Amino acid sequence: LRYGENPHQGAAWYAIGAHGFGGAVVHQGKELSFTNLLDLDAAARIALEFTEPAAVVIKHTNPCGVATGSSAADAYVRAREADPLSAFGGIVGLNRPIDLETAQALVSTFIEAVIAPGVSADEETRAVLA
Repeated sequence: LRYGENPHQGAAWYAIGAHGFGGAVVHQGKELSFTNLLDLDAAARIALEFTEPAAVVIKHTNPCGVATGSSAADAYVRAREADPLSAFGGIVGLNRPIDLETAQALVSTFIEAVIAPGVSADEETRAVLA
């Protein structure tokens, strides 16, 4: 981990097998911090409560936007717009894989990390996220 609860604290990430975050794949970006993991966990837990496409924005362990929509992209934009100021630098949780439309919506705002069940394998989507 990049750091513990505070930047001056060391941290480590231990996992037994591929359960929970032990099976997560970091596709790009800087190392996660302890608080990133807390926020990612909260975002995933809330997003997975919904059966329809849903998105959650978490900032410092507080939900600042939760929404459903016709697609993951629509849900993300609605969640972000609930509190756009807090969404800047936040953590996003989705209950659908990231497709091209969702990738384009995500990169329209600076966010620290996204947790989703997957990412489309097409090159255009991956290029947007890079």
